[in-house]
Amino acid sequence: MHIEIFRDIKKQGLLFLFFCIVLFPSLASAQAMSQNFFLDDWMPKSIEIKDFDGVAQTTQPSTVTVTIDAGITIAKVSKYVYGHNAAVWGGKLEQNAQCVKDVSDLAPHIVRWPGGNMSNDYFWNASSQATCPKDLPPTAKYNDQLYGSNKNSWTMSLDSYYSFLEKTNSTGIICVNYAYARYSTSIDPVLAAAKYAADWVRYDNGRTRYWEIGNENFGNWETGYTIDQSLNKDGQSQTITGDLYGKHCKVFIEEMRKAAKEVGNDIKIGVVAMDSHVTWNAIQMNWNSGMMKQVGNMTDFIIVHSYHTPFQENSTVSTILNSYVRSKEIKTYIDNGLLTNINHDPIPVAMTEWNIFAQGSKQGVSFINGMHAALVLGELIKNQYGGSMRWDFVNGWNDGDNHALLADGEPGIARYTPRAPFYYMYFFQKLFGDKMIASTVTGSTDVLSYASKFSSGQSGIVLVNKGTTEKIVSLKMSNFKTGDRYYYYLLTGGTDNGDFSRKVYINGKTSTADGGGPADYTTLKPYSANISGDIKLTMPKYSTLYVVVENDKKLQSQTVQFAPIQAKILGESDFDLTATASSGLTVQFASTNSKVATVSNGKVHIIAKGNCNIVAIQDGNDVFLPATQVIQPLSVSFTTGITDISKKNEFDIFPNPASDRIKIILPTEKSTIAIYNSLGSIVYSNLTSVSEITIPTSKFGGNGLYFVKINSSVKKVLIIR
Repeated sequence: MHIEIFRDIKKQGLLFLFFCIVLFPSLASAQAMSQNFFLDDWMPKSIEIKDFDGVAQTTQPSTVTVTIDAGITIAKVSKYVYGHNAAVWGGKLEQNAQCVKDVSDLAPHIVRWPGGNMSNDYFWNASSQATCPKDLPPTAKYNDQLYGSNKNSWTMSLDSYYSFLEKTNSTGIICVNYAYARYSTSIDPVLAAAKYAADWVRYDNGRTRYWEIGNENFGNWETGYTIDQSLNKDGQSQTITGDLYGKHCKVFIEEMRKAAKEVGNDIKIGVVAMDSHVTWNAIQMNWNSGMMKQVGNMTDFIIVHSYHTPFQENSTVSTILNSYVRSKEIKTYIDNGLLTNINHDPIPVAMTEWNIFAQGSKQGVSFINGMHAALVLGELIKNQYGGSMRWDFVNGWNDGDNHALLADGEPGIARYTPRAPFYYMYFFQKLFGDKMIASTVTGSTDVLSYASKFSSGQSGIVLVNKGTTEKIVSLKMSNFKTGDRYYYYLLTGGTDNGDFSRKVYINGKTSTADGGGPADYTTLKPYSANISGDIKLTMPKYSTLYVVVENDKKLQSQTVQFAPIQAKILGESDFDLTATASSGLTVQFASTNSKVATVSNGKVHIIAKGNCNIVAIQDGNDVFLPATQVIQPLSVSFTTGITDISKKNEFDIFPNPASDRIKIILPTEKSTIAIYNSLGSIVYSNLTSVSEITIPTSKFGGNGLYFVKINSSVKKVLIIR
């Protein structure tokens, strides 16, 4: 639509000028609002291809034309759209070196925990039934996989999950137990559940920025959908509603945000929404209206799930590959709901579970599901989702009716071996740039195109032929001066299992096993051809192409001037960045550590003490080459007014972390004690002449990180009660 508007108004001089000055900035603002903080740590992406297998371009006449317009940016690409789900039953992924390598290569960036429906029965710090909260009803579920601290070899504990994140360079998104607010037998079950979630935030201590309150709580398959009212002490209805859930979420959000501040961290919290309107279930029909009216102005983002195809249907290839439209439908439904129910602009949406429901022909583990994954990723980016997490890494075999990306219990295939869909997601993430640009397709409705640009200048393009016949595709590049070559990987299925081959062929190479793809996928050379006029590519039926087009290296060069940034103190106001490009083009900025500072529209927002780099980026156009990025360090410190710490004033605190009290061994006979919270406020002070002192932690306030200052020396202590 934007391309058609652009072309129409280009013919009308003054009207075109009006759109450029007035309308386009508002569109950019709407995009920023839609993805918002999911772009806080957006970074420029570069690619360089050195080795390739040269091939001749087809001489057949084209049947399909794809036009790429690098002059129109659709959206920045949130790295969090490439996410996945881990689950307790997947085993200790972090202990399998090959699994860690494959997931690291996949680069999901974000991994969700602890796993779907069981989130509403999960007790993050329990190790057994005896260590679960004491206010659970007699019908509570008790088993090892529901205990975050269990040590069984077949399950993944919470600390194993944290280790997996660290080893795969991923961040987390955690789904807390909302249903506990429904089935707790305490006097105030909502506050009990909210405080339990908040304690997890404290324990997490900044390792996870993104949090969800419950999982699909509108469904009768979820614990907490109905409760035994005779055990409930705060008058809740037997069956949940969106309104009740929204009211409860306000308590969760308040407690969890308070906990995050206590330990000096910034978190983002999402709430559960229905993905579409239904008429057969009153709870689901009214869910979004009730939820949004209660908490729509308070939540950070909206959570949706979609399994795209009809439930437990033996779906055809056509049904699966045409279900990609759900991403746009869902986003429109949520945006319209916010506007209708609370007159609210779009807020970020994350699809934290997605896959297909199709079963009966091994669809889930087939290359067709890989094609579906490529289509969904393209649509999620195009419709400006903040994040997405595909379901899931490990989930058994079930004769091929399975969602998992990695093998588990599959005859003749080692556990954690990548299945066919893995490769489609790997190449998408690797070969798609940091900004989506406009593309249109003419000549066939079977071919879909998603185009991007790298900050290093190249264009990355994903083409999917969901039709049953071969297509010859011509690529036309607009507002982009091509270089000497283009490169591509062609992914197709095999001949096993009818239309749903368990194998994927990458440039003609596959696995010797019964399913999956080539083990050397990370080192496979792309095909490459010289560019002479339009680029032409052959697409067999049910095929996917990942293409990189070189930019012209003979364009004008440019440089960026970006002055050093002064050191900052935690609590300082947002400040503007200034940089100029010799080309006169606009310079963009990015932060390398969103836990310390974020950048939005050229303004820096300080989050916490620490160090990060601010990167100045100008990625060129059809006249200028991308500029060399300029990096300036940013240092943020926390101060209590003490700048000189003397060794002679050292002291000891124990235990640390502490629960009910701390003991301080003092360095001198006369000491001044001051204890600060993470906001810099004094919560305790004393002048004493004893050599040691014990202080109840109840004097500090809530759980969190505190700074203990004795004379001129400062140490940190973590309180978890």
